[in-house]
Amino acid sequence: MKHPQHILFSDEVSSDDEIDHLFSQLRLIEPPEALIESILNTVARLPRPQYLPPARWDDFDGLIVRHDSCEPS
Repeated sequence: MKHPQHILFSDEVSSDDEIDHLFSQLRLIEPPEALIESILNTVARLPRPQYLPPARWDDFDGLIVRHDSCEPS
């Protein structure tokens, strides 16, 4: 499915768009120290990432659908 270029890549991005205007109206708050401490303690208890050996592309061959008549996506 082709998307119009102007939707995906707008050349008319300005620094004062609606989103920036809305964010500029938000007031800054300092989170309570107890909340910060709770978040940091929770993150510290998360399991360490498991490092897996790098996968070979051949391992994914059953997951890849090939359409030779279409451009890669």
